[in-house]
Amino acid sequence: MARAPLVLFVLAAGGCQTFVGIDDVAGHLPHVDGEYLIGLKRVRADGVTTDTIRLRGTATLDPDTRTLALALAQLAAADGAVVSENAISGLEFPDDATEVDFQLSIEIRPTATEPATDAGDSQVNATMRMRLEGDYALCAVPVGGGLPTIGSILVESATATPPKEQFSTECDGL
Repeated sequence: MARAPLVLFVLAAGGCQTFVGIDDVAGHLPHVDGEYLIGLKRVRADGVTTDTIRLRGTATLDPDTRTLALALAQLAAADGAVVSENAISGLEFPDDATEVDFQLSIEIRPTATEPATDAGDSQVNATMRMRLEGDYALCAVPVGGGLPTIGSILVESATATPPKEQFSTECDGL
């Protein structure tokens, strides 16, 4: 009987979370480390023609600093060959947030689109909001709405790049 008051005291003083080892999951980010096929949908300078640019690469999220890095290879529209190396890095998610704003600036290689992108239409610049939608799901939308959009699907390492029809350019939550 002498132990019962001690246990109650520990529960009252330490709190149930500390006593049973429950962690605060609200502040944790989803798991995103892996290889992805990224779809970047954008509108050309004519305001009508849209292109979907495919990129393939890896995502790495440091859980301590809450910083995301994407190392990506831009793929040719016709055969999926690598035409350019790109990166999105240093995206630091605020505490208790699964979204972060960043500036997207990417040069689209002519062969990454069909028909080929001309020099006057090769830049994509936008303020974007990166979202981690759940385990192994990331996407980005422009802060002001519209295009460009970025969607992703997780792919297994050392596998062939899936066909154009099998990837996303949208956020699931939209």
